[in-house]
Amino acid sequence: MKKLFLYAFLSFAISSYCQTAEDYFKSGLSKLRLEDHEGAIVEFTKAIQLKPNYVYAYSNRGVAKKELKDFQGAVEDFTKALEYEPNYNPVYFNRADAKYNLNDLEGAIADYTIAIKLKPTDAESYYNRGVIYLELNDFPAAIADYNKSLELEPNNDFVYLQRGYAKNEIKDYEGAIQDYSKAIEFNDGNLEAYFFRASAKSDLNNYVGSIEDYNLLIKLSPNDSFAFYNRGVAKSQLKDFEGAIADYTKAIELDSELADAYMARALAKIELKQFDGLCADLLKASENDIEKANTLIEQYCE
Repeated sequence: MKKLFLYAFLSFAISSYCQTAEDYFKSGLSKLRLEDHEGAIVEFTKAIQLKPNYVYAYSNRGVAKKELKDFQGAVEDFTKALEYEPNYNPVYFNRADAKYNLNDLEGAIADYTIAIKLKPTDAESYYNRGVIYLELNDFPAAIADYNKSLELEPNNDFVYLQRGYAKNEIKDYEGAIQDYSKAIEFNDGNLEAYFFRASAKSDLNNYVGSIEDYNLLIKLSPNDSFAFYNRGVAKSQLKDFEGAIADYTKAIELDSELADAYMARALAKIELKQFDGLCADLLKASENDIEKANTLIEQYCE
């Protein structure tokens, strides 16, 4: 019995010793699929030890590190993979994402640009590069990338939403509204699209249309304090101060720290000469450094 046990042990040891780089790589992929990222890194590292130029082991170890938010480690692995295979499109895409998370925006743009050159039909690379251009306030470049992304994937509501942001920033409010509407057409649950379309309508002084959008948004998201606050602002512009006060009050119920709502409610009360609770609203606004509140406190509360 002892000899049989020893034989079995030796067989197991030899089998383990003879595992190849590919075996470790496959094990790493299995762990990666199961979201065992630390375990995957161990297996990919073993594969690399046996095969130092193993491109796919480096690239997948980089993915695992990225999932663990070790973005610098991920960049290093992706860079190593590209040393061995410089035209590997997915690695540029993943390295760009890791660089973005390290706030290396220019580096991320450079990698997305190479990824696009290698695969011009990749809508996501155009979209992601557009997001970075938007963050850098390069709105024309962002719009150009969103345009290209939508040419390739025309039903993506989120790209329409982002392009709407960019158009809004260059004061193309009509274009922004069209994009927000398109986003809603493809996804009628896109809350941000309702919110920003309402805002763009207000920028065009279309307060009735703005209120209609806030109504839709509130129906979908009844606890959105900013929707109530902004609807109140639109109602104030239409001189519906009673309706505005009701909305500001609801906004404050949902978020007692929303200082602008206290200030706006105070102003609406002044318009209606309703002084009950006025000073309390002004004091709350003053506590949050709204300078105009101090002037009104001197006028109405002292």
